[in-house]
Amino acid sequence: DAITMVLADRGPGIPDIDQAMQEGFSTARPEVRSLGFGAGMATFMFAGFIKSIPLSMEEAAMIDGATPPQIFFMVIVPMLKSIGITIAILEIMWVWNDYLLPYLTIGTDYKTIPIAIQYLRGGYGAVDMGAMMAMLVLAMLPVIVFYLSCQKYIIKGVLAGAVKG
Repeated sequence: DAITMVLADRGPGIPDIDQAMQEGFSTARPEVRSLGFGAGMATFMFAGFIKSIPLSMEEAAMIDGATPPQIFFMVIVPMLKSIGITIAILEIMWVWNDYLLPYLTIGTDYKTIPIAIQYLRGGYGAVDMGAMMAMLVLAMLPVIVFYLSCQKYIIKGVLAGAVKG
């Protein structure tokens, strides 16, 4: 079951891509198209994280008089911030570096950075190394900046999960 959720991104997507292209959606909103493909992994990670939350946290909130919706929104959801940021980083890396889905769907009208990097390779294996390295740095920079700006939330979440016994 877990393997299906994690690996369900490419196999079932191919018929969807074919159907979308037949219906004329090949270049419509290319930035939104691939966001749903990571939902299986996100569900798996959220479920695993929620299962790891100690039941004593919920029991303590119940003893303090919190209702189940209050327990969820005031205890559980704040703890989900770190895993949400982690999933956001993984999704952004996935969407930003994706080659297959944009190549199959957006055609030649648009080029993502991974596709543009592939076009820098000339015929017979000739490569302009200067342009290639510049594009690779440009491809990595936004993800690194996003990770560095969100790193404090991940560390807070890890430290919050360290329950003293």
